[in-house]
Amino acid sequence: HTVRFNDAIHHAHHHHNITTYIELGPDPTLTAMTTSILGEDIARGAVTAVGVLRKGRPEARTLAVALAHAALRGTALDTERLFPGARRAVLPTYAFQGTRFWLNSPATAEDVASLGLTPAEHPLLGAVTSLAGGEGLLFTGRVSRNTHPWIAEHAVSGTVLLPGTAFVEMAVAAGERFGYDRLQELVLEAPLIVPEDGRIHLQVALGAEESGTRSVTIHSRAEGGADEEWTRNASGVLAEAGPAPAPDAAVWPPEGAKELAVGDLYPRLAERGYTYGPTFQGLRRAWRRGTDLYAEISLPESIDGDAFALHPAALDAALHGLLIEDSDEVDVPFSFNGVTLHAAGATALRVRLVPKDGTSSASLTATDADGRPVLTVDEIALRPAGDLRGRGGTQDGLYRMAWKPFPTTTDADAATGPWAVLGSDPHGLGAAVSGDVYADVAALRAAIAGGAQLPFCIGLSEDVTEVHTAVQDTLATLQQLLADTALDST
Repeated sequence: HTVRFNDAIHHAHHHHNITTYIELGPDPTLTAMTTSILGEDIARGAVTAVGVLRKGRPEARTLAVALAHAALRGTALDTERLFPGARRAVLPTYAFQGTRFWLNSPATAEDVASLGLTPAEHPLLGAVTSLAGGEGLLFTGRVSRNTHPWIAEHAVSGTVLLPGTAFVEMAVAAGERFGYDRLQELVLEAPLIVPEDGRIHLQVALGAEESGTRSVTIHSRAEGGADEEWTRNASGVLAEAGPAPAPDAAVWPPEGAKELAVGDLYPRLAERGYTYGPTFQGLRRAWRRGTDLYAEISLPESIDGDAFALHPAALDAALHGLLIEDSDEVDVPFSFNGVTLHAAGATALRVRLVPKDGTSSASLTATDADGRPVLTVDEIALRPAGDLRGRGGTQDGLYRMAWKPFPTTTDADAATGPWAVLGSDPHGLGAAVSGDVYADVAALRAAIAGGAQLPFCIGLSEDVTEVHTAVQDTLATLQQLLADTALDST
């Protein structure tokens, strides 16, 4: 039978004035659908839709967050049953004077809601809204070395960059919120240089749903006004994930694996051009068996990973096993394929990296200390960093149009010879230039092979009424002429 979920939500809202929708289930799939259906009402705070559970996150925490989210939007809660035995705080009976003696804090979720946006509840992304006409979803955020100090601990060739793993984190977190748990592909197109002062604005756009997938693009620009050009830093595709792999009960480290010396790894990497602060120095131990690499990763205790799908520093450190061997190249991540998060908030990982023969790429499997899957990546590709500052400007892609003159082999002033006209010649161009007329390039080629003189100039003469047809026919003819070496001197 057809599930008329869209009709049911509209009926509940418009005919019964239902304004709060709480999903009791293992993930917020229906919450995402409700948000899409009632997007405008949710954006202006008239409707609340929350899911009480999120895959891979502590149930008590996500339930408390969901109830708090609903309460902030006017849903009445039975606090006596929620917090049995807790006492109420006695507040003054007079109005507060409103004098402030503390520093200004960053914008809160309520500030975002007052602007008609929905809080994104993510350290890198502050708000989300659905685009009119069902064209997609837009997440926005801001980062700086001041608001996110760990970013300053990631520098390549002397340039502080937002780690490539942070783009993965934003794409995965955005997709997870709306039921797309697999990052099918993400290509990093331009590095994001984070200046010493000032903030960077971020936009993560999810395209309209198409056959179970959504496109994802990540743009950035410096805080400096509406005229600043946006740079597209990454683009990819989100999809629905399959079942999680079974826990890995194998012995750790694997039998036959040889432990590698990593005590001096980060000083050696600094000499090569990788400057990692304490947050990113997460590789603790490493082993090799054949070409496979195994590593133990952990973040400092001061780093809270709960709010992240997987903290960018943890995933970045998981890739450091690929940098253990000395090299003259400074390689950085270029693309991630088949990224699936199985458990969120991990700060300690057991990692297996399997390099792919003849390429600068590898697959990655990460588990927790008990072998439960945390993250799988089908392929991570690296490439040389090159001129980061040159590539970090406001460009919108990897390629640009450029005009390159085609080299000629004749001197136009000195060359003489007959003309040839191709086509039906309805206007008598051949007679006007005293040239021979040929039906097409094949006919001209046959005439030259039979002893006809090589023409100095070739003209096209057709009676066409459609501009597009004329251009297409001319292009096809030019391609044939340029491909024929016998006509190089015409």
